Amino acid sequence: MFRKDQNVQITLDDRMLFINDQTKRAINDSRAKLVGDIIYPNVDEDKFSSFFSEKDSRPNIEIRKYVSFLVLERMYKMSESNALEFLRCGALNFQYAIHTTQDDKQPLSESSLRRFRRSIERYNKDNKTDILRSEFERISIKLGIDMGILPNPTDEDNNKTILVRMDSMMVEAHAKVMTRLEILYMTIVVALRYLLKNDLDYLIPDNLAHYLQKDDHNKVLYYRAKEEDKESIQKTRIDATVQEMVILYDNLHLNFMPQFIASVPELAVFDRVYNEQIIQDENGARIPRDKHDISADSVQNPFDETVTYRNKRGPHHGSVLNVAEAHDGHGNGVIIHAALEQNTVSDNDLERQFIEQLPEDGPAIELQTDGGYGSSELEELEKSKNVNRKSTSLTGKKADPVFADFTLDADGREVLSCPKGHVPTSCKYNGNTGTITATMPDNCCANCPFREKCKAKVNNKKSKSTVRVKTDTVKRAKHAQALNTEEYKKAACDRNASEGIMSVMRRKYDIDRIPVFGIDRASTWIWCSLLSYNITKYQRYQQWSEKQQQAA
Repeated sequence: MFRKDQNVQITLDDRMLFINDQTKRAINDSRAKLVGDIIYPNVDEDKFSSFFSEKDSRPNIEIRKYVSFLVLERMYKMSESNALEFLRCGALNFQYAIHTTQDDKQPLSESSLRRFRRSIERYNKDNKTDILRSEFERISIKLGIDMGILPNPTDEDNNKTILVRMDSMMVEAHAKVMTRLEILYMTIVVALRYLLKNDLDYLIPDNLAHYLQKDDHNKVLYYRAKEEDKESIQKTRIDATVQEMVILYDNLHLNFMPQFIASVPELAVFDRVYNEQIIQDENGARIPRDKHDISADSVQNPFDETVTYRNKRGPHHGSVLNVAEAHDGHGNGVIIHAALEQNTVSDNDLERQFIEQLPEDGPAIELQTDGGYGSSELEELEKSKNVNRKSTSLTGKKADPVFADFTLDADGREVLSCPKGHVPTSCKYNGNTGTITATMPDNCCANCPFREKCKAKVNNKKSKSTVRVKTDTVKRAKHAQALNTEEYKKAACDRNASEGIMSVMRRKYDIDRIPVFGIDRASTWIWCSLLSYNITKYQRYQQWSEKQQQAA
């Protein structure tokens, strides 16, 4: 049963009343105290009410305790069992953080925490949302306001521009990286185990029974061979495994309706792998699909369908984490937005997610990114949300600096003047290619020093010249020119600090070694890690602010 308010008045048995000065100073200086003072009271428990039964029964453990404890786990880089041991053995900083210093018995256990995580997964799946992510962002925005980085909504005359740096990082999946042969083999095993577990073993063909034998996995996947023979042996075994998959596929679709197969995870992943890995040739025979035709978002491991493949500075299997940190330019910052997606999602799409959730009439934002973010498609959206993006580098082909001196109209559909100041007599815009064809007067391009760079075509008979200018090329040239200004150099220095976030997440929070399968489960670890990061930054802000006051 969900009980809304469970605030307990301090008792005479509270252990905080009997500690010595040394212990009190240690607790006051610890980050765990900030968890108890900031995260614990700010968790919106009403959002989690649907986790519990409406019938009269034993009241629930406060959601605040669960969330605060999960943050403590990530903050002190402890396993769940070790953190519970600390809590039960009298670690006062942990007990203070979850407000149990007056309790005779600690309320949390491994089973209750496991049920809480499962409730989060079920709620997110049913409602197509991420409840813990919304709490992370709401609490982080409050921290940003307290730190003076974000404007207070109650201050109507606050026109402060918010500085936000954005970056993304690849997060390695916990699932094993499999070869193509192993993906096919294990997918068949998963389907056969389902049939065996549900007393449907009569549907298992006799020639596939070897998949359920103890040593079959090693016999098929692992073998000794000369280096020059490995590729041919691998291809032969893939062909044989594909033919066995075809037999099982036909057998399943002969006995089960497609709706039933789609509703069973083990059979659904089998169906998906079959469609991704197998095609029919011109003779109707089913053969392995060419490896170059297999999509990057195909199944990489049948035990975790959310894993995708991407080659970005090397092969990667997993997901991508995008973070946006608001900062004040003095080293203080707080992550106010984060997104965890499959690694096939581009930086542009991740930026779009951040901008779309901003209010229409919100404060001005200076968004500092690297060259992977931003596009002409996003410019209109950025303007509508009062976002000024400053990409501190450019990717792709460099534009000739001469194009920066072309003047275009506001819509980017007409050339107003060329680098030498000549005004075209007419302009024609091609919307498909984004190219402006400008006709220049009096054959002015014939002796122009920029003729070769502009690639102008001179017509001496008609005494005129034409120049084709792409709108994107002009924008890129102007952007490259702006990168040399002091304003952009400062933005580049500010943005570089976002690389430190990624380093901390890897080194301190072991983000590449999250011991769970799937993005949905990993997200709980991610949001708690980011909350822990923000608490640490808030503690450093307090220390910095205290030094500033002493200096004044």
